[in-house]
Amino acid sequence: MKNTNIIQNAGSSNHLDTPNCNHCRHFYITWNVKMPYGCRAMNFKSRRIPALEVFDADGSPCVSFIKRRKMENLNEKDASKKSLGKYLSIKA
Repeated sequence: MKNTNIIQNAGSSNHLDTPNCNHCRHFYITWNVKMPYGCRAMNFKSRRIPALEVFDADGSPCVSFIKRRKMENLNEKDASKKSLGKYLSIKA
């Protein structure tokens, strides 16, 4: 079974695994074209995926990674529509 929560650093000399920000609760996409990725846990924006920035700066994998719940996944189709359905009560 393939683990999608880990990014393999093929270019890294020690091949450490870093968390996949796409599956983290703290990861978000910004409106800033020059700094499109952000991490709410560490309070920064970056040009690259935050976990890679943390690895380059600290030399160790990100410790703030918290896996998103299923409805929070960025890759899930129509996640926002599904989550609104149980909170809205529309009467005709």
